[in-house]
Amino acid sequence: MASSGSIFLGPAGYLQIPLYRQIWLLTPLIIAFAWLWACLWSFTTVISYLSVQAYARAAVA
Repeated sequence: MASSGSIFLGPAGYLQIPLYRQIWLLTPLIIAFAWLWACLWSFTTVISYLSVQAYARAAVA
């Protein structure tokens, strides 16, 4: 899921070209959504990894 947000940032970056920026005013919202998506799922991935690691440590102990 984090990768899909990062992949979405690539095409969304092209919307920063001045021609598209004047045509479409929703460009900043799309780019903000892509950053939010990538950061949120990256955070979720890290927290999931840490919790699985903690459960594994508890199971071994």
